[in-house]
Amino acid sequence: MYSDEKQVGNIAVKMLENSLRQKTQSFKYHINRKPEDISLKNATAKARVKKYGRKKNGTLSYFMRSLSIDMVKHGYVQNYGVNNRTRSGGFRENKGTKYSFKAHVMNMKAKPFIDEAIKNSNVIEFVQENVAKIRLTDLAFFIKQSLEQNNPK
Repeated sequence: MYSDEKQVGNIAVKMLENSLRQKTQSFKYHINRKPEDISLKNATAKARVKKYGRKKNGTLSYFMRSLSIDMVKHGYVQNYGVNNRTRSGGFRENKGTKYSFKAHVMNMKAKPFIDEAIKNSNVIEFVQENVAKIRLTDLAFFIKQSLEQNNPK
């Protein structure tokens, strides 16, 4: 069993990032990609943990608040898709060739790689199980402590 929710959050981050890397490793780079552009392959996970109490008097405890995925915007667009959205026209240049395009309707099917990565990593079950155990242990300790204070022997 893990001693605090910070440990659970760190392990959950590793589980989710590994699963995301497995899903995004087969993605190709965009044809116009520049070396400084951020890729979907660089997606990361973050656990937000709140710290309460003080280390000096032994009341320091951590509470996991959230687990999130951090990636570039087009990853979410690819995951959820785009339907019936009018894309504005404009001009482009590709390898010396200049061309213009008119406004058009853009339909892009959803490819739920984020949902699949979350499901394959089993991170939700892991966090639920371990955070519940830690909080139940803490609750039992505080109940026992308050009963002992109210009913001295």
